[in-house]
Amino acid sequence: MREVRYKVLSGKQMVKRVGSGKTLNMSSRAMLFTTESTLAEGELVEVAVSWPALLDGVLPLKLVAQGRLVRIEEKRAAIAIERYEFKTCGSSGL
Repeated sequence: MREVRYKVLSGKQMVKRVGSGKTLNMSSRAMLFTTESTLAEGELVEVAVSWPALLDGVLPLKLVAQGRLVRIEEKRAAIAIERYEFKTCGSSGL
């Protein structure tokens, strides 16, 4: 399990809500993670996941993925990943 921070986005990439959780399952096409609140199927979400590998052995990384919520359960959500990129982390780790 890795730490996750998520943002629920509205039409023009504006942030509607934010929260945090943990990954439960992840592949190149989808991610299941825990949530602090109930989300709605179909919403656009951006998730940032702390990554276990370091860039050049020194810089912490995060995976930033964006996709639609395709499955909602109590305090758990799954997104179908539409795009992703790796970024270097700030001092907070995410």
